[in-house]
Amino acid sequence: MSARKTKLVEAEHPINPVGGLADATVSQLSDDAKTRLILQLRERIGQLEASDVRLRSVLDLSHDSYWEQDEQHRFTFLSEALERRVGAPQSFLGKTRWELHPTGATPEQWAAHRAVIDAHLPFRDFEYLVTSQGFGAFHVSVSGDPVFSHDGSFKGYRGVVSDISPIKQQEL
Repeated sequence: MSARKTKLVEAEHPINPVGGLADATVSQLSDDAKTRLILQLRERIGQLEASDVRLRSVLDLSHDSYWEQDEQHRFTFLSEALERRVGAPQSFLGKTRWELHPTGATPEQWAAHRAVIDAHLPFRDFEYLVTSQGFGAFHVSVSGDPVFSHDGSFKGYRGVVSDISPIKQQEL
């Protein structure tokens, strides 16, 4: 193996963030280089897992809950805190926000919101009314950021939702 490829593995960050080794394939690496690469990957996985635990902990402490949507704006992930706080069951998966709560906002508000997300733009503080069996009706505020793959293609949204019912009740 060339010195260039050996140095690649010995570098602090040998993994190309786009997905894979920058110049070499694993089959071209020496056993020592493969071992170092595996150790580096294990260390990075541990760092990512610790970061994930910290994020989940912060979200659990906050009054916000986390969600993700696919390219067609269908929910693909709802945090456990979302179900506990606002009664968003896992049956919401595969459905859009406006399918779940069509009367939660005016047609004009839904149209404006959809125009923003169809343009794949970030959005902040979109408010609407949620009705959920067992939890009744309550107001939420959602914010989300678009997610793009490394090649720039749109992958969906991820964001947070807050129960703003106490604020809305004070406004009355």
